[in-house]
Amino acid sequence: MELNSELDRALKRVAELKDENEYFRKRIKEIDLIFGKNLLVMQTACIEAEHGEGDKAAMSWIFNTLLGPGEFAPDEETDAQAYFNRKAEVIEKELSEVYDWFHEYRKRVEGA
Repeated sequence: MELNSELDRALKRVAELKDENEYFRKRIKEIDLIFGKNLLVMQTACIEAEHGEGDKAAMSWIFNTLLGPGEFAPDEETDAQAYFNRKAEVIEKELSEVYDWFHEYRKRVEGA
């Protein structure tokens, strides 16, 4: 009886982990699609600037993409390069930590 109880708990945990795995897969897919959409908007803006109605019309693609989810930079930001450098530094640091984790993960998997 105890063995069945342990087996039931283990099977329940496996089901929970499968569900959690699917959740994370869907979140990653969501992030990938959002990234793809933002890349598409930038490409579209370049096409608009080069072959359409010019730079001002091209920027409307970018403004509209940021406006929807409320992702504009704060109004007090006036130096674009300084803002970019400050924000990019944080992103690059965190991205480097992720890449380091992937590198260590590959070493663990290959060593197994």
